[in-house]
Amino acid sequence: MLFAFYLLSAGTGVLSICLNLFYIFFLVIFTVTDFEQQVIFDKMLLPFALLGVVAAIIGEAGLISHLLAALGGGVLFLLLAILTRGGIGGGDIKLVAALGLWLGVSSLSHVVVVGFIGGGIGALIMMLFCHKKRTDTFAYGPYFTIAALLMLLL
Repeated sequence: MLFAFYLLSAGTGVLSICLNLFYIFFLVIFTVTDFEQQVIFDKMLLPFALLGVVAAIIGEAGLISHLLAALGGGVLFLLLAILTRGGIGGGDIKLVAALGLWLGVSSLSHVVVVGFIGGGIGALIMMLFCHKKRTDTFAYGPYFTIAALLMLLL
């Protein structure tokens, strides 16, 4: 459904449409695997990041902005992982860095804020319904991927 919705609303060139379809595909895969297994696999993140570089090269903002977003997002999430003693996992760090390659600084900051808010609401709901305890871990990556999908589709 996401592919069909995107294709109906897309109005850019063929290469851009193809890249965005890969973007949607990977984000859906990351969401499912992180919810199910609480892991985002490196073998999926690498092609996603490489395609992000291609998307940044053909985009309007330029490659430098996207590289800075990837570096800034990765470093920020690495610091958060250290401060929270593993509350943010390595897959989340690499996911946000790869999203930076796709989105650039401004859009990545929106995705991170919406992802944190969504993750906080999700964690609260899981604790209220006794699915998780306060000390349990849960997948945060899907909230960033869902925010990134919303940013593309809205």
